[in-house]
Amino acid sequence: MFFLAQIIGQLEQSHLISQILRREGPRDHNAQELARVYLSNYFAGALILPYGRFLHQAKMMRYDIEKLRRFFSVSFEQVCHRLSTLQRPGSEGIAFYFLKLDIAGNILKSFSANRFSQARFGGPCPLWNVFRAFATPGQIQVQLSQTTDDAIYLNVARTVGHEGSSYSDRPRQIAMVLGCAIADAPQTVYAAGLNMEDHTLVVPIGPGCRACGRDQCSHRSLPVSGRILDTGNHARGVVPYRALPE
Repeated sequence: MFFLAQIIGQLEQSHLISQILRREGPRDHNAQELARVYLSNYFAGALILPYGRFLHQAKMMRYDIEKLRRFFSVSFEQVCHRLSTLQRPGSEGIAFYFLKLDIAGNILKSFSANRFSQARFGGPCPLWNVFRAFATPGQIQVQLSQTTDDAIYLNVARTVGHEGSSYSDRPRQIAMVLGCAIADAPQTVYAAGLNMEDHTLVVPIGPGCRACGRDQCSHRSLPVSGRILDTGNHARGVVPYRALPE
């Protein structure tokens, strides 16, 4: 259904897509072609999940992804993706970020309607619940996390994909994470049972070790970039080096 909607977009909206690319698109040919695909994908998502109807149901169902995907007969990923695009002026939904990762930590897709930003260099933070999702395939993992700018997010993560068709098949392992600011969390079903005032169990996550300045993190795999390392003393913390303050 999504593929058919994409073809409709390429056929019926080709002029509009080309107009957008001429006005605001990248200059590189390959980047332009990828942007054309992404715009037709956006059209397809908007066609099978109409903005007004989808936003209404999302609010009625308290952003329950499983209920939404069954109501609209779409996939978990399609619902997550659409939820991250509901920012029409005057008719906004919750501002979500959305990421799609493989088990090695490669970011395959990312969108953000809030201030959340993912790692640009090195792998994402291993404390993020999107990696815990790989240990519980098909089950939703909910986490409150705090980024290095002190913002707190409610994160919802789950694996997606299909089982292998034979012994020799190697299906790709993929996980999704959808997140919103803690201030918006009570509007969602995923806040049920969570004490939004108690931040004792909020998990500190970072934008990847190279960009994360948390010195006392036992999950650090690489020193922070741009800081001078001090190895000339005998004091040892949770990592075998100390980064001097900037």
